Amino acid sequence: MGFQVTAIARGPEKESLARKLGAHHHIDNNAQDPVAALQALGGARLTLATAANSKSMSPFLGGLAPRGQLIVAGAGGNEPIGISGSTLCHFFLVCARLREQ
Repeated sequence: MGFQVTAIARGPEKESLARKLGAHHHIDNNAQDPVAALQALGGARLTLATAANSKSMSPFLGGLAPRGQLIVAGAGGNEPIGISGSTLCHFFLVCARLREQ
């Protein structure tokens, strides 16, 4: 389908497995800001979040491209996925600009 797959994991030792499984890019979120790295790649059109902790998923909303989607598969506990006011405003501004085009 032409998608580029980016794997985000903690630690460089997971890069070889990610690439073996088909990832084109690997982001070590211990070594770099994953949101900035995703945005540098153009933003994620789709994020499949498999982390067991919903708090760890929240920051990745900022890595989504305009009209990007977050699919949550595996959030545990009673913690909601938090969305900051600035992230929400960003999404509304991007959506408004896209509607104007």
